[in-house]
Amino acid sequence: MATLLTEIYPKITSILSDTDYSKLIESEVENILNKFIDKSASLDFKHCKKDLSDRTSIQFNQSLDNEEQWIIAYGSVLAWLDQHIYKTRIIRVNVSTNNSKEGSHANQLKELRQLKKDTKREMQQYVVNYTFNGFQGFDSV
Repeated sequence: MATLLTEIYPKITSILSDTDYSKLIESEVENILNKFIDKSASLDFKHCKKDLSDRTSIQFNQSLDNEEQWIIAYGSVLAWLDQHIYKTRIIRVNVSTNNSKEGSHANQLKELRQLKKDTKREMQQYVVNYTFNGFQGFDSV
């Protein structure tokens, strides 16, 4: 049985609280979230026990359990953070150093980087836990 990408959307949005997406039409939000999911499945969750490359634009062709969906959601949040870090860096470069907003953008960039670091560490722990699901230990020789 397949897993629809729309099943993962609520997990992503429960982690994020980005009001920018509320201004977009549903198909635009889905397009953005699909790209985040693609990045997560392709780059961040390479150790999935299921073939995440076996998918279409609307679904994974295999049934993903809740844990696998949450790991993909956290990888999607990393993609969202990358986008916001990049955007903040561009804004910071374009703001004059004499402008009081420079410090504001520097602080925002620092906070985004720390959030990314924390999110990545959390996701990596989920992947490690997932990898060892069912591990019974080494047999004694």
